[in-house]
Amino acid sequence: ITFSYSDLQGGQDSIVTNGNGTVTWGDGNIDVDPNFTDMENDDFSLAWGSECINAGDPSITDPDGSWSDMGAYTFDLNAMGPMSGNVIINEIMFDPDGSDSKREYFELYNHEELPVWMMGWSFVDGGTNVQTVNDPNVIAWPQDVSVFARDDDLEDNGGFTPDFVYGGFTFSNSGEELSLFNPAEFGTEIIDFVDFSDDTQFPLDAADNAGMELIDPALDNSEGSNWGASVDTEMLDYGSGTPGASNSTLYNRPVADAGADITATDDGDGWVLITLDGSGSDDPHYGDPDLLTYTWYEEYHVDIIFNNETGLYERDTVYTGTEIQTGAVAEVSLEAGEYSIILDVLDDDNLWSKDTVFVTIFPAPVNLVINEFMINTADLDDELGEYVEIINLGNESVDLRSYTLYGSEGESHFINDADPVLVEPQGYFILGVSDDWSEWTEIVSGADYVYPFMEFSMMDFETADEEGLDEFTDVIGLLSPFEQVIDEVMYSSDWDVVEEAEGISIELTHPTLDNSLEEAWL
Repeated sequence: ITFSYSDLQGGQDSIVTNGNGTVTWGDGNIDVDPNFTDMENDDFSLAWGSECINAGDPSITDPDGSWSDMGAYTFDLNAMGPMSGNVIINEIMFDPDGSDSKREYFELYNHEELPVWMMGWSFVDGGTNVQTVNDPNVIAWPQDVSVFARDDDLEDNGGFTPDFVYGGFTFSNSGEELSLFNPAEFGTEIIDFVDFSDDTQFPLDAADNAGMELIDPALDNSEGSNWGASVDTEMLDYGSGTPGASNSTLYNRPVADAGADITATDDGDGWVLITLDGSGSDDPHYGDPDLLTYTWYEEYHVDIIFNNETGLYERDTVYTGTEIQTGAVAEVSLEAGEYSIILDVLDDDNLWSKDTVFVTIFPAPVNLVINEFMINTADLDDELGEYVEIINLGNESVDLRSYTLYGSEGESHFINDADPVLVEPQGYFILGVSDDWSEWTEIVSGADYVYPFMEFSMMDFETADEEGLDEFTDVIGLLSPFEQVIDEVMYSSDWDVVEEAEGISIELTHPTLDNSLEEAWL
């Protein structure tokens, strides 16, 4: 039994003869999903995108003029009509050793999810030399490459089989232009254009006797910095290049490593000295990261500005692109804010890689201390008497708007008001559920700022009993607009002072003591 130009699931190993004959495994066999149009309804014609199209015996042609298809039903490319799609120029061999008319080639990459039939497409060099694809067998397969070359003789072109052979022009060794157009039925619109003339940033010198490859098909191929010289010397009998295969730049690129994201806090000087460390970067091709060129630059920074009218902090993103420093390790002084900093590494083949480190600089924290809190108001409903007192040990007023009062069970209250919520220097400030204590104390006024009880509430024995808790731990905390913990007290039912605090508040013995310790409270 002879198999050739067949699609056989499991390949040759799936054939079981039971000793009845010999299997001859011929040319052109594949093992892929044939992609029938509607197999469930017995439609076994090939759908567009099937790899069985044009995969039959090339000595036999279909009525559309292309190579035969595998299967019982031929696929009529003419019925598909001309096609357009996102096909780009991906590699150019413009200056090979030897004869340009035999060894030059360029390569296309299809970004589409489906194949693109290239019949009727055209391409033009920097002059007026127009070449049109007149071969119905040229199909640009999805996420794959197609090679257009001057010669298909393996001994002359360096040893590869092109998808299409063209004539009429050769590239200038000092740079050129190449344009790609879709078929006339689509208005002969330009689909891609690459100008790699000598006044651009394309790596022309490095691409002497080497294919000039797009570093990654996802990059903008109009930018010369996105191209590099091939380093693959296995595919061609001369020089380096990857006709019909993935570009060597995909695996030859250096690897940038800007390090872990950085968080720091201003200690009061107005800025923080940050060390940027890219020493984890690597160069897989040359094996020596010291040969790389390192450049750090700021992509953008976010200024966080307090709006006195709204009482809210607003974010202003400023894109700068400012170079910071060169070298694997760099130092930079940053003010409070958020920063996106990019490390760009470049090797001698013009191949580069980028990595981003995000830096957050918190402003110097204010010196606010939780100094007193009422968790058990005895006969009075907690919804009337609960409060937290804070003291400002700093020398400047603090506006509490955009701060958050929080507890351990996810309850919290975001402080906001039309007017400033100021805690004066060395002053006390009460956050509570009521601003009128006259009904149950001799104090006429109440809290300086009122928060809704249901948004934030503190645990006491009565509340714990209602929730079926014999023991409990709760948290009272204050969070800055930058999500810094300004102060936090974690109290427990194990504390004697908590058990005794019925109808009386719990007070810090002195505001400079460590309020995380039970003995600091009475």
